[in-house]
Amino acid sequence: MDQIEQEILKGIQSGDQKSFGYLIQLYFNQITLYAQSIVQDHELAKEIGQDVFLKIWDMRSTLEIKTSFKAFVYQITHNLCIDYLRKNIVNNKKMNVISYDDLEMRLNVFELEDHDSFFDKLFSAQMEDAINNAVQELPQQCREIFILSRYEQLSYPQISKRLNISLSTTKTQMVRAMQKLKDSLKDFL
Repeated sequence: MDQIEQEILKGIQSGDQKSFGYLIQLYFNQITLYAQSIVQDHELAKEIGQDVFLKIWDMRSTLEIKTSFKAFVYQITHNLCIDYLRKNIVNNKKMNVISYDDLEMRLNVFELEDHDSFFDKLFSAQMEDAINNAVQELPQQCREIFILSRYEQLSYPQISKRLNISLSTTKTQMVRAMQKLKDSLKDFL
């Protein structure tokens, strides 16, 4: 763990909300995208992202990190996503019920033996550059909507109002953006 991560950890362990806020700022958008790639639902991915940080805050006094904060945060995200997928297949509560084969495929893809090297590779500087490049390659309106949603965390109605476009256009453009990004980043996923 580097010096900055050690300072953040000490701050969070002592209950410093600024350190905690910095951690959220650092990783929320990234883990939401990661969660969405697993659960295939944007709103659920945001909820999982919030749950990740609630879990970290709840365990702050006993928090011990042996690798890196990034790997730790992604591991919690991964586990919460897998828990959701397992519960979903058992309870059949989600509107778009996940088939057993689909669940099995997702679990096989995301349950990897060496999590640390996976996360280091997946979310390296190259990955961040690839994401930034892929976002820049999106058509203008698509890119603008994606940035407002993912980086500024505006809701679809807020984006529609800000850009003076319909809600359905906003949703359609987000679907297109996600598909184009998924295609552009397939070598990293």
